[in-house]
Amino acid sequence: MTISLVNFYTPADHVLLTPTGLYVIVVKDDTGLVSFDGKRWSQPTSLGRIWHDWRHGGLGNPTAEGEAQVAKLQAWLKPKGEGVDAPVQSLVLFTKPEVELTVPERYEQIMLLKSLKGYLQRHTTPALPGPLYRALADAVTPPAGEAVAVESNDAAEAAAEPVVKPTSRRKEKRRKKSRQN
Repeated sequence: MTISLVNFYTPADHVLLTPTGLYVIVVKDDTGLVSFDGKRWSQPTSLGRIWHDWRHGGLGNPTAEGEAQVAKLQAWLKPKGEGVDAPVQSLVLFTKPEVELTVPERYEQIMLLKSLKGYLQRHTTPALPGPLYRALADAVTPPAGEAVAVESNDAAEAAAEPVVKPTSRRKEKRRKKSRQN
């Protein structure tokens, strides 16, 4: 299965092209309890939450964000001639393993990042026709001339060994526990 992730090229921030269609990804980095009842998102109020929201913005309405980005992407694809028949869906991904997500089962497009692989493996049909898949890939992938140039210093830094910083035992235990899940 070939999957392409495109970031910040289309009107949607993150677009995932799979053999079954396009996914617009809404990324959230919230922690703690996050609930969605089908209409409303909520989080308990705390000083930590207020501080996080002040620095990063609040949770907002990720499902509405996703729907708006899907509409923008479809409007962007329409003049290019692609995407008329392609299914475009939104996924809401929570990246922090510390989040406790409470969502009704029918909203399976709202998940933790670690659940994304399983979700994509379960949703493999119906596959897009080959010509439509290639047309979508061409539409959402930046042309070679628009690719971001990498400075020589950036390339050297990217090739260098990563710096490993010592962590506390608590963080190490959390990291091991999240890897096991």
